[in-house]
Amino acid sequence: MSDRTLIDVAAPAADSPAAHDRPALPPVPRRRMISWLSAGGLVLVGGLANLLGTAQPARADCQGSPCCHLASCRVCSWSTSRCRYTCPGGYYKRYWYCAAGARFIGCGECTTSSSSCWSGSFYCSIWWDDAYCY
Repeated sequence: MSDRTLIDVAAPAADSPAAHDRPALPPVPRRRMISWLSAGGLVLVGGLANLLGTAQPARADCQGSPCCHLASCRVCSWSTSRCRYTCPGGYYKRYWYCAAGARFIGCGECTTSSSSCWSGSFYCSIWWDDAYCY
């Protein structure tokens, strides 16, 4: 006969110190854990992209522009297309562009400031999709 020794692989008794060294839950296979983390990461990234990527008008932008943050609810007068708006006497035409997804949006205002889009009294505001400016 051989001199092999049998090792008892039975679980330790509940009152033994070795019983307390075991984890409370069975181990999760590595691949399953990685798939859970990947799915959770995708949900998190998707949720953040939805929150940050949703274009909403500013509170003061009652014209509903996608990204302009216009100062006035009064729409400036225009002819031919919205990008050709006009300002009354004593007001300066100020415009800038912003991006809404893949679209460039033109934003314009008539203000008493001769040097800034962000100051002065605003007579009117307007916005347009730059692809349709002619």
